[in-house]
Amino acid sequence: MLLAFHQSGEYFGEMALIDGETTPATVTAVVPSVILFTGSREFSGLMEHPTINQTILKTLCSRCRDAWR
Repeated sequence: MLLAFHQSGEYFGEMALIDGETTPATVTAVVPSVILFTGSREFSGLMEHPTINQTILKTLCSRCRDAWR
């Protein structure tokens, strides 16, 4: 099942960093890509910034609404 295509600058995997749960998934790049990784400690620090926090929350809401459609 295909869940999403991500564009340049987008991110994935944030749900696991937020709730500590994982869901088996495979991510495949269809064009040459650079993937950056952040651990839970770094992510927690990022979440302390209101602008970043709000952006992640809006993205999660958008993804939920897309899934409901």
